[in-house]
Amino acid sequence: MRTSSPSGSTALSALIQRTLHLTGDAFLNTLVAGIARELGAHWVFITRALDFPTTRVAVVASSQQSSPKSFALPGTPCALVYLGQPVLIEHGVSERFEPARALACETFLGYPFFDGAGQCTGHLGLFFQTPYQPPASLEATLTLLTKRISAELLRLDTQNRLDSTRRRLDFQNRILQQAARHAPLTEVLNKLLLGIEQERPGSHCSLMQPTADGKQLNLIAAPTLPTGYTQHLRNIPIRDQAGSCGTAAFSGERVIIDDIATHPYWTRFREKVLPYGLRSCWSQPVHAADGTLEAVFAIYQEQPGTPTAEEIELIESVAALVSLVMENYRTTASLIETTRRYKLFLHTSADGIIVLNQEGEFIEISDGFLRQVGATDRAQLAGTRIWDWDAQPDETAYRERLSHCSETPVMLSTRQRRLDGTNWDAEISMAAFQDGQRTLIWASARDVSERKRMEAELLRRATYDALTGLFNRGSFMHALSAEFQRSQRHARPLAVMMLDIDHFKQINDRLGHHTGDVVLQQVASAFTDTLRQEDGVGRIGGEEFAFFLPETTAEGAAEVAERIRQRVAALDFRDLGLQEGVRCSIGYTLLEGDEPTHEALLSRADHALYAAKAGGRNRICHTQSNDEQSDDDTGR
Repeated sequence: MRTSSPSGSTALSALIQRTLHLTGDAFLNTLVAGIARELGAHWVFITRALDFPTTRVAVVASSQQSSPKSFALPGTPCALVYLGQPVLIEHGVSERFEPARALACETFLGYPFFDGAGQCTGHLGLFFQTPYQPPASLEATLTLLTKRISAELLRLDTQNRLDSTRRRLDFQNRILQQAARHAPLTEVLNKLLLGIEQERPGSHCSLMQPTADGKQLNLIAAPTLPTGYTQHLRNIPIRDQAGSCGTAAFSGERVIIDDIATHPYWTRFREKVLPYGLRSCWSQPVHAADGTLEAVFAIYQEQPGTPTAEEIELIESVAALVSLVMENYRTTASLIETTRRYKLFLHTSADGIIVLNQEGEFIEISDGFLRQVGATDRAQLAGTRIWDWDAQPDETAYRERLSHCSETPVMLSTRQRRLDGTNWDAEISMAAFQDGQRTLIWASARDVSERKRMEAELLRRATYDALTGLFNRGSFMHALSAEFQRSQRHARPLAVMMLDIDHFKQINDRLGHHTGDVVLQQVASAFTDTLRQEDGVGRIGGEEFAFFLPETTAEGAAEVAERIRQRVAALDFRDLGLQEGVRCSIGYTLLEGDEPTHEALLSRADHALYAAKAGGRNRICHTQSNDEQSDDDTGR
């Protein structure tokens, strides 16, 4: 039996000293080569666990170029080391481990290393072609050495995680930028999957989308899956045990198939996939914000296996990114369709994005915000704070809002100022986020000036008659109701009048509706020139108008009615072909305390109008609550 010389431990100690300045791969590769040389080992490697409990390990450094990159742990001599104790196997190693047989190694010496929780995370393996008996002093040296290896692997793992996170964020940003530029969805999704495959060589990714009825899945992206296999990925049923993707869509949960060749979920489908060298499939449902199934993301492997914790994290992040991209495209498609249908009514503008500190200072300013404030360069905003751009600056209110801003977005409406002094209406969404040790505020400002103008125009159209500019029937009745209740409550006088243009149908029939419209407009102008600000007038149909006169007695109402009659009669329409002008009939009544509703009061004025028309037109008639009617003195 061969044993190491006592100088082996001393040589290893010297090796440790020589490698103190090295880090990363340089340290690990120098170390395994040095150990092999100093101890006469034919093969030395360092492994790291890929999952917990450990079933697969990665070879992170090896003295033999032909060594595998990773291997399944069960059944190998290394499995004993992962139990947490040094292991020495003096013969028969080649029978249990194919790589050892290829290198004609019969003896194995393994030392574990651990994480902070005491769990074995990897090991140092030494293989000898002849029997080997290590001296007692070697264990202490190797224990010290494995601690250094463990620390370096932890550092490398941390660095790799950071690098991976940076690469992933950069990759996600590129994908989101492409989506923001509205590149074709299939193109964006294929680039997304290709990025994942480049990070995981030997994997093939796919995305499937449910049909409109939610009963089947169809392929929408699979950049490297064999064409022969993708032809089968049509109308995959969404049900239990329907492969990986069909089952994930059915259950709403991730499905991990470690070996397609043996798993029962693939019984009906394995003959379609195995000829293409695909052996495992991990499927993740992708849900929209409302919880509905958006898609199913899958990673196919050319070897059987289950994902590591890092790979699970990757799968979940890809699903989230896919959901975001597809939600963006769905929203964009909806907006495009809405804009197409309602482009005459909608006004869109680019949102302005800014980042502020809690002192209101600008950290980031988008081009959209520059356009909103009428600036062409960020230097034009230098030295200003967010409240300086408010039409009515209130520094105290802004500071209060910024100091209490949280991660939950809040909406506010303000009126903002441009560089040229004009104002614009803004809807602003604000939310806080942490940037290291400081709190910043993200805000998105949307110019809603046009929308507010349209809302005001819609309100005007809903309130006023489009031809005359007077109250329409609905608005007049609403205003009359309010005045009726006020006058009743305070026992104050109220007069109501109805007016009809005499023989208006003949004007339309003889001279046309355009002439009739001009007559209505000029008659309406005569009303507004005669009435007080507190009086109300509306066009309630055709050539018929209604008035209410607060704080007006019978004498006052008669005077107003006569002035209106005379003003109408004095209008000159000779240029329209009306040589004799136009005349009107007016009926009025007064609130006398026994009217149950404002409609009843208006109805009584209407009766007086009909009495005036029946009495020969171009006159004024007064109706009292007892239905007695009287003519006022008018010209005929």
